[in-house]
Amino acid sequence: MTSTRNRDIARSILAGLGLILAIAMLGPFQGVEHDLVPWDKAGHFLAFYVTTALMYVAFPTRRRFDLSCLMAFIGVGSEIAQYLVGRDCAFGDVLADMCGAFALYLPVLLDDLRRPAQLERRRRGASAVSQIVEA
Repeated sequence: MTSTRNRDIARSILAGLGLILAIAMLGPFQGVEHDLVPWDKAGHFLAFYVTTALMYVAFPTRRRFDLSCLMAFIGVGSEIAQYLVGRDCAFGDVLADMCGAFALYLPVLLDDLRRPAQLERRRRGASAVSQIVEA
């Protein structure tokens, strides 16, 4: 019940944040992000990091790598859209977007790499306990 509620809240926040980011990226507000974050690339990184985190919570059954890739594609698409509406388009912004999307995936990947060793230790521990009980 709680996870469903968290998912629904995350989806609502994600929809609102997506709308705000779309307006900020495509609207006539070029340079406004400097009032919030002094370095443009840090703003891109933070926006995509937070949005990716919300995606992880909002869609818990989806593969996290796929969600990070989706956010990276959205970053590329947003820069293309900015170019089409006459705003600045920079490869550095795309790179910052991708770093933000995948920075959250790195701990997940490390945990997945660690999991087989943890399971093996638990299996060995359980077999040692069963040997003691049988003796």
